[in-house]
Amino acid sequence: MIARRNTSRQIGAAVGAALLPAVAETVSGGVSGDRAAMFTAALAALAATAVAWHAVRPARARTRAAG
Repeated sequence: MIARRNTSRQIGAAVGAALLPAVAETVSGGVSGDRAAMFTAALAALAATAVAWHAVRPARARTRAAG
């Protein structure tokens, strides 16, 4: 399980390092580009949080039912 977390972090960092500067340059650079990149990062973090929350929830329900 630890190997999966490490792999996910490495892939996430690589995608973030490639995606966010691309977003910043596409929007027109400067401050507005930086804001768009940070907004994109916030949306990605929100989506990742939702996925993780839904993945953990069923496991907790199974634990309570078995206990």
